[in-house]
Amino acid sequence: NNDIIFWTDVKSLPEIEPISLGQNFIPEWFQNIPRNLPEELKKIDKGSVKSCPGFIEFFKVGYVMPLWCDLNLNVVKDGESSWESPDERFTFDTHPNYQFLDHVPKSIGKTIKLVVKTLCPWHVKTPKGISLLWLPMLYHYDSNISVLPGIIPTDKVYELNPHILIYKEGKTTLPRGTPLGMFVPIRQEKFNLIVR
Repeated sequence: NNDIIFWTDVKSLPEIEPISLGQNFIPEWFQNIPRNLPEELKKIDKGSVKSCPGFIEFFKVGYVMPLWCDLNLNVVKDGESSWESPDERFTFDTHPNYQFLDHVPKSIGKTIKLVVKTLCPWHVKTPKGISLLWLPMLYHYDSNISVLPGIIPTDKVYELNPHILIYKEGKTTLPRGTPLGMFVPIRQEKFNLIVR
């Protein structure tokens, strides 16, 4: 059937910070754009991006995972960064630079201060042949965090462990409810590429 099931063993988490439809996380700046242009601009254009199907359809798809607890970070340059959460059930880890950051282009590696691996309390199962495309929160323009994109074959692998990229050093708190990323269902099928 078409059921995509997210579940957790943490009691009350589905009520406190549930996985939610992507359309519930439309950025405020986009919501504030007027749909219709002022009269003087209508002579040169039809409307704003708020009437563009590319944006409208994008915000309708997928499911957003909010951060399930406050996450306190102390990001130290070339040192031992640390994390702290309010509950022992919510744990995190860090990826050493040799696993990822040492291999990306230097210009990018310099901007990322830490890669945090979440030991996520959520699991998911999708119908056979359906994977989830994991995307950062595009159009949210958060200068402090992002997540690494990827594809998870969630009809076989039920574990979710998003990797958070941290861009600032020092002490910071990511509050519970911070949208981490969006899951978009995709079909695992092969296509023939034809270029004419």
